[in-house]
Amino acid sequence: MTTRALLVPLMLLILPAIPLFLAWNRSLRNPSAESASAISRTRIETSIITASFLLFLSALFRSSILGPDYGHRRFAIIYANLVGAVLVCLASAFEPRRFKIPLITASAVVAMEWAYLAVVNSVI
Repeated sequence: MTTRALLVPLMLLILPAIPLFLAWNRSLRNPSAESASAISRTRIETSIITASFLLFLSALFRSSILGPDYGHRRFAIIYANLVGAVLVCLASAFEPRRFKIPLITASAVVAMEWAYLAVVNSVI
């Protein structure tokens, strides 16, 4: 196995995990610094990205979770998660919150991972 073959799955795991951890840490540690609606909105957005990231990780290890190869269910799940990650990225980018940078970073990386999975599944 080459070094590249070991680095790619490791990068797919680490790149979104660190900003997700920072977003969860900041939203849970000091909630009184922001309004209650901003904290709840951040937690909802972070939960969506975390669930999407966990689904992506589970699909890396067991691809049948997404559905059969070239099936409608597989592509629906991939594109729904891609659109969800892009929407969370855009929603968090235009709101003035102190912990929006980790959430933008995590959602952008998760969106890129789903886009990569969409390309790989449509070509191979």
